[in-house]
Amino acid sequence: IIASLLAERLGGELRLVTRTERADVSRLATVLKASGLPVPTDVDVIHAAPFSDDGVAVSPQDIFLTTSWWATRATLSSVPTRQIIQLLQEDERMFYPRGDDRLRCSETLDTPDLHVLVNSELLFRHLTEAGEPVLNLAQRSQWFEPAFPEALFHDDPSARGEGGRRTFLFYARPGNLRNLYWRGVEAISMAIEEGVLDRDGWRVIFVGRDLQPVRLPGGVSPELLLNLPWPRYAEVVRGTDLGLSLMDTPHASYPPLDLAASGAGVVTNTCGLKTSLTRYSANILTVGPRADDLCRGLARGAALMRDEPKRAANYTASRIPRDWRATLELALDRCVHWIGDSR
Repeated sequence: IIASLLAERLGGELRLVTRTERADVSRLATVLKASGLPVPTDVDVIHAAPFSDDGVAVSPQDIFLTTSWWATRATLSSVPTRQIIQLLQEDERMFYPRGDDRLRCSETLDTPDLHVLVNSELLFRHLTEAGEPVLNLAQRSQWFEPAFPEALFHDDPSARGEGGRRTFLFYARPGNLRNLYWRGVEAISMAIEEGVLDRDGWRVIFVGRDLQPVRLPGGVSPELLLNLPWPRYAEVVRGTDLGLSLMDTPHASYPPLDLAASGAGVVTNTCGLKTSLTRYSANILTVGPRADDLCRGLARGAALMRDEPKRAANYTASRIPRDWRATLELALDRCVHWIGDSR
C-alpha cells in the first residue's frame, strides 16, 4: 500500500522485488482493491533469489522500500543508504535470542541516515523511549497508524450469531512464538472450564496457520480456518463476537484492530509500553499475559458483548483509522522530503 501510494505521488513505476519465491501479482491487486486503492496498471516484477545470479538493475533515481531488517541489510550491500526507506512493523530484535542474528538485526536498525517508517506511534515510542532505543531513530523516522477500511471491517450484526450461538475467535499461529499460541490455549481452556465460553453458547474457531486439531475441555473441538484469503478473513472477522489475539511484543498487531473495527470485543496482552489500546477502541481489553488474567479478560469481554448498547457505543466512539490515504499523508510527505534531500 505504501509503495503503491508513494509511486503514485512521485509519478514513478512500481517495481516488486521478491527474494524467497516468485510473486503472485494477483495478491497485490487483491490487497489494494480491498483497501479501496487503485491497482497500478503496470507493475514490474523481479525475483532476486539469495545466492543466485539473479540481479536487480538499479539507477540513481530508484527508491527501495524494504519490509524487513534482512531485506534492508541485503539492499544496503549494493544500494546507497539514501535510496532506501525501511518499513518497520515490529521490534525485529525480539525475534531472536542473544546471538549473531540479533546482533546483525540491531546493527541494521542502527544504520546512520537510514530513513524509517514505523507502523504505529506505540511502536515508535517503544523503539525511541524504552530500554534499548534504536540509534537516533526519532531524528530519521516517521510513524503512521494503519487503516482498516470499512468496506472490509465494519459492524455487521447479521453476520454474527450462527446457529443461535456467539462466535469466539482465537488468532492462532503456533509457528510464530510471539503469538503465544499455547498460552492462548491455556486461557481458553480455563474460560471453558469456568463457563465463560460454554459449549452451548459459543462457537469456537481458531484462525491462522500451522494448526493441528486440538481437543479442549468439555469435548470442545475448535473449527480450524487456515491460510484464509484476505476477503474471506475479513468475512470471518465480521462474524465474530469476541476474540483473543496475543502478541508478546510492544506492537498492537493487526488482529485486535481488525476485530474492534468490525464491532467485536477482543482481549489482548500487555507488553512493555503496550498497557492499553483504548486509544483505538474501548472494545479492546488489554490485560496481563498470565493465563488467569487472560481468562478474566475473556469473562469481561463476554459480558461486554452481552451488553449490546455499551458494545455499540464503544464501537461508535472508536478512533480506528479507516482511510489509508488520510492516515499515510504525513508519512508520504516525509518520504518525498527524504527523497528530495537525497538527490
